[in-house]
Amino acid sequence: MRRALVAFVVAMVSLLSFDVHARGAARFAYTHPVGDRACPDERAMRGLVATHLGYDPFDDGSSVRIQASIERVAGRLLGRIVLTRDGAIVGERNLDAANDCASVAQALALTVAVAIDTLDEAPPHESPSPPATVADAPIAPPSPVATAPAPSPARGSRRAAS
Repeated sequence: MRRALVAFVVAMVSLLSFDVHARGAARFAYTHPVGDRACPDERAMRGLVATHLGYDPFDDGSSVRIQASIERVAGRLLGRIVLTRDGAIVGERNLDAANDCASVAQALALTVAVAIDTLDEAPPHESPSPPATVADAPIAPPSPVATAPAPSPARGSRRAAS
């Protein structure tokens, strides 16, 4: 009985460890305009991302790094995310918004969560194939249009008068 219990505990720990490593994880850095009280600090931003994912995705040992920022440019707030893997940029996103830092932060947190959630879908060091465009689609030759022959004029049968 004791062996069965030990085996069960070992199996459960192995499954839990696998689950943790199967999830996306990244190093994270975040900056925002100083003095804007509507902008969350880094701790709050991490919490927003974790809430979207349902777990804490941040791991300082990860080869993936996400740099998120909110900055004021020409009177508008701009959100920016840069995702790197082993130092090479593998993705970036810019969010243009009005003057509400809380809204930009929410959109940024969701975008970061989606980026992290998809990390384990693409193998490392491989860029996903770009989506096919209309220009990439093969062009089929036009199919012949079947036309019905034009009706011939009706020939009336005339009987010769007798």
